Amino acid sequence: MIDLFNFFRNTLVVLMVGTSFAWAQASRQVENLEVFAKAYGYVKYFHPSDEAAQLDWGWFAVHGAQKVINCPTSETLVDSLNHLFAPIAPTVYFSSRALEKPRVLEVATPHDLKGFDKVYWQHYGVGKDMLNPSKLYKSVRVNRLEVEQEAGSFGGIGRSIKANDHHGKKFKLTGYARLSPGSQGTGHLWVREDTKRNGMGFFNNMDDRPITSSEWTKYEIEGRLGDFSDRLVFGAFLKGRGSFKLDDIHLYIETDSQWEDVPLENNSFEGKDWARNGWEKMGEKYDQFTDDVDKFDGQYSLVIKYTGNENRKIQKPIFEEAPSMEEPWITALGSGVWINMPLVLFTDKDHTFPVATEDIVAYMDQAEKDTPTDAASLAFRLGNIINAWNVFQHFYPYFDEVGANWDMVLHDQLLRTFSSNKETHIDDLKTLTAPLKDGHINVSGPSSSYFSPPILWEWVENELVITEVYDEKLGLNRGDVVEAINGHEPNDYFDQFRGKISAPTKGWLDYRANSETLFGEEGSEMDIDVNGRKYQLIRDVDHYQHRTNQRKSLPPYRFMDGGIIYINLDVAPMDTIDAIMPQLEKCTGIIADLRGYPVGDNHMLINYLLKKSDKSKWMHVDQVIYPDRVNPAGQSSQGWQMSPQKPYLGDRKVVFIIDGQAISYAESYMGFVEANDLATIIGQPTAGTNGSFNAFTLPGGYKITFTGMHVVKHDGSQHHGIGVLPDIYVEKTIAGVKAGRDEFLEKAIQLLTK
Repeated sequence: MIDLFNFFRNTLVVLMVGTSFAWAQASRQVENLEVFAKAYGYVKYFHPSDEAAQLDWGWFAVHGAQKVINCPTSETLVDSLNHLFAPIAPTVYFSSRALEKPRVLEVATPHDLKGFDKVYWQHYGVGKDMLNPSKLYKSVRVNRLEVEQEAGSFGGIGRSIKANDHHGKKFKLTGYARLSPGSQGTGHLWVREDTKRNGMGFFNNMDDRPITSSEWTKYEIEGRLGDFSDRLVFGAFLKGRGSFKLDDIHLYIETDSQWEDVPLENNSFEGKDWARNGWEKMGEKYDQFTDDVDKFDGQYSLVIKYTGNENRKIQKPIFEEAPSMEEPWITALGSGVWINMPLVLFTDKDHTFPVATEDIVAYMDQAEKDTPTDAASLAFRLGNIINAWNVFQHFYPYFDEVGANWDMVLHDQLLRTFSSNKETHIDDLKTLTAPLKDGHINVSGPSSSYFSPPILWEWVENELVITEVYDEKLGLNRGDVVEAINGHEPNDYFDQFRGKISAPTKGWLDYRANSETLFGEEGSEMDIDVNGRKYQLIRDVDHYQHRTNQRKSLPPYRFMDGGIIYINLDVAPMDTIDAIMPQLEKCTGIIADLRGYPVGDNHMLINYLLKKSDKSKWMHVDQVIYPDRVNPAGQSSQGWQMSPQKPYLGDRKVVFIIDGQAISYAESYMGFVEANDLATIIGQPTAGTNGSFNAFTLPGGYKITFTGMHVVKHDGSQHHGIGVLPDIYVEKTIAGVKAGRDEFLEKAIQLLTK
């Protein structure tokens, strides 16, 4: 008879040994990746060799992860790192102990310094490897030749039509387009509404959803003209370098609920002489011409191509501070591995010293042969995590406010990524960035889809409530309580999304979750239970485009009983506000609605509410010369510099309405209202995220945006994660939603009429 006790005991021992071995192996792999991640960021952003400047760092993150992951010991990891980085950073040395400073500096110093300058990195925020970095954020290798584009930021085409006869009407611009493979820029359609007072109303240039696909695809922009429209200007452009193709452009105006095609001569760019009858070229160092081979419709398409030269210029310092030549970066990376790295090198007119023994281009060409190229590979996914983690490790301005243990976040995410796949890699990146609690963080990927069913919902009185229904045939109504989503209890379903959203406040988390729980592929289905009945919904609405159109369809202002004027700052540009200034001067009260994002430059309304100038500086950009945010070089500070303007409107009763979706520009606006006590503020706290955003891409077509500067309140206190708080809190009710009431607006009217 079998001895069952010994059989099960022995089996258990085997299982325990196997599990322990697997755990130890995974632990060793993660430790290797953590060490490589830190080395990667140090060299990428702070080691100024020419070889490092030429490297494709997106590729190298993947390549390096693949090479170090299976090193069995610290000794083999040191050898692997030295082999990896030698062609990139010949003066950087990895070791099992810290080296003496003189030894580190000796290999980086020529015997004769004649004809040499010092070269080092300076970062203003960060511009290195950012997606079309703005003039605000920069990175330079001081005293080194760098390539600069001989052009502005974009080039394209445009034309216009008179809009006098179309006030208040919807319009839609459509076109087919594709971005040529290898392009380093992005394609865009654009529409601008010019008003009679030389102002700007509607504007959309697809900056939030640029064209990156190399396939012919139909794109569109939809909006509504205001009451003071003069001309509608539109077209397409290429932003950055590359080639962008365009065909079959149409402009539609809605009349009597029907879309009417506005005649545009040569809307398909037929013939070589395409630039006639209204089309105009835009942008220096860009060429616009027709192509009779690659087209979508007719015989020709239009090509917009960057033709500027690449000038090489010596980079000058962008601020005074510089790293010390005598203080190389010597630090432990973990697992018994140290990095010994000069932060300052010497350079002559040709090259940084010393020149690597292996040509960097040849190194990449050879190594690329066995480097994975998509997220189906574990090394590819790990490389993207390492790449993204380092951007925030060295340049994220809000670690003190959010309290994230960023090293532990890296560890945990590397471990999770082992069990992810190509389809869920975007969730890897979302989960990585969620602990940063930054409302500007948005992660998108090659398969991101923003289609939703024809409903909106949000949490009201602790219930998930339908707040809008776009299709009456569904049989759903505003105020209906959702009892289940795809068989899950609503709160459990939302929890699947909340952990992947970077949100500094509950209001912004709720706003994002309310949308993202609806998203899916166009035409896909989702089931919901309402009043004991199951409804099958089809995702057939372009969510963000529809929300934009919905907001633009609202009136920009309303004259209300009792001499009150309501202004929707989501819709009313300053030109419109100026047009009703005589009425504002005579009114008894003003309601300014900022539950969203201000349009144009309507923050100039603040000038009419101020009694004295506000010159406070509340936006700060970090100046960085050392890794890990240590020994900051300083900050550059700025503000809006607002001054009183007549007629003074601040002696009337003024109420501002806010909620959790008011972010960034809206919070800059509200910062003046809060600091100068310009109005009674009602509603819910704002998003708690302000400052110009920055953005970068990762291999595989992934893009991440984030806040690039440190913004505080006007008195210097913390804004991030707090936002602007209302003087009077207002909550929606289910009864109010059912009745179609705006309970926030009702409260504002009540305050002005009591």
